[in-house]
Amino acid sequence: MRILLATDLHGSAHAASLIKQKVAELSPDLFVACGDITHFGESSFDVSFIRELPVKTFAVPGNCDPPELAEKLDEMGVNIHGRKVEFGGQKFIGLGGSNPTPFDTLFEIPEEEITRLLEPLMEPGAILISHAPPFGFCDLTWQGEHVGSHALLDIVNKFRPRVVLTGHIHESPGIVDGAVTVINPGPASRGKLGLVEIDGSVTTKLLSETAR
Repeated sequence: MRILLATDLHGSAHAASLIKQKVAELSPDLFVACGDITHFGESSFDVSFIRELPVKTFAVPGNCDPPELAEKLDEMGVNIHGRKVEFGGQKFIGLGGSNPTPFDTLFEIPEEEITRLLEPLMEPGAILISHAPPFGFCDLTWQGEHVGSHALLDIVNKFRPRVVLTGHIHESPGIVDGAVTVINPGPASRGKLGLVEIDGSVTTKLLSETAR
C-alpha cells in the first residue's frame, strides 16, 4: 500500500495544487490529510478539492480547523476523527485536534479525553492518523521544548501501532524508525509531503518542494 501524506495545509492553494500533482505522479492507494487543512477556517480556501481527488482519502481536522470542518469532511465521506476503518487490509484509526497548547486554538482536547477516545479503538499493528504527535516524537519546537501528547505516547507504548502519521509541529519534520514508525512530513503550506509504503515492511520518505 502506498500512502501520500499531507499535513498543515493552512489554507494554501499551492499545497492543494501540489497534492493534486503528486496524486497524479505517484498513484497512491490512499491520500491522508492530517489536519490544519484550513487556516482558522479561512473562508477563501475551498476544501472541496479533497472530494475531487481520484484516490481513496482519509482526513482529520487539526487544532487550527473550526469544528464545522469535521462536518464538511463527514459530508465528503473522508472524516476519520474518533473512528476506526479498514482499507486495503490495514486498520486506520484517527484523532484530530491536538493536546492543549498555550494558544487556545480552535480544536484542543484534554489529555484524558484523548485516552478516552482512542483506547477503545486501538489495536496492535494499526495505522494511527493523528494531527498531534506523541510526546518525544517529531514534536520539538524552536524553543527546544517537546510539546507532543503524553496520552498519545502512552497509547503508542501500549498498543504499538505500525505507523503514526502526524504533523502539527511545523519545525519538527522527520521520520522516526523503529518498532513504531512515526512520520511528520512538515507543513504542506511550505511544499512538504510524505510518502509511506507498506509491503511487509514500512518504508517512508519526505517529499519537499518550495512553496509558491
